Amino acid sequence: MCTTSAIERALPRKRRGDHLVGILNERGFGGGGFRRAHTELTRGVLQAARSAGVSRLLQVSALKAAVDAPSYYLRSKGDAEHLIRESSAALDWTIFQPSVMFGPGDSFLNRFAGLLAAIPWVFPLAKRMRAFKPVFVDDVIEAMLRCLHGGAASRQTLRTRRSSGLLAGAKSSLGGQAHGAAPLDHRTTRSLARMQALIMDFVPGRPFSSTIIAR
Repeated sequence: MCTTSAIERALPRKRRGDHLVGILNERGFGGGGFRRAHTELTRGVLQAARSAGVSRLLQVSALKAAVDAPSYYLRSKGDAEHLIRESSAALDWTIFQPSVMFGPGDSFLNRFAGLLAAIPWVFPLAKRMRAFKPVFVDDVIEAMLRCLHGGAASRQTLRTRRSSGLLAGAKSSLGGQAHGAAPLDHRTTRSLARMQALIMDFVPGRPFSSTIIAR
């Protein structure tokens, strides 16, 4: 974990700071990893910003982040947002809440493509018909560039996602096509989806986890 002094050295004096740090999985299961990476690091960023005289902060959070969210991941992101909103009036900020981001070399579609390549016949996909609204990483960057100087985006929380959803089943099919596979998906019930996610919690790299299911 970076110290406040290390963060301060990385921030441009009296200019803008961009905070994009985030993790999808943590070591362990108590939420401590998410709190350190999302909430406590944001606290350090705010302290460093005050010391360095940074007047504007762009924060990348997550869609549905809230202090009372159902998962450690989203709660830690929500707590970080709360710290920013309650920070000094001297700091101008914009919070971005992107949906799941994808792009070249990502761990979103490519992760499922890897799973399908490893399990080429039947892959029971947790919550198969759940709608995702992934957003291309370049679109998030474009939104941030448009908000560099505040204006109408000053002290606002902006959701960034596509208007049309990508169903989890379609996501699986796209991943399969990328590897030339055509696996059979088996729809799971909610209880089976949770069980599958709990099992995946112990798979190296956690292709998906109970945290993702909670989202």
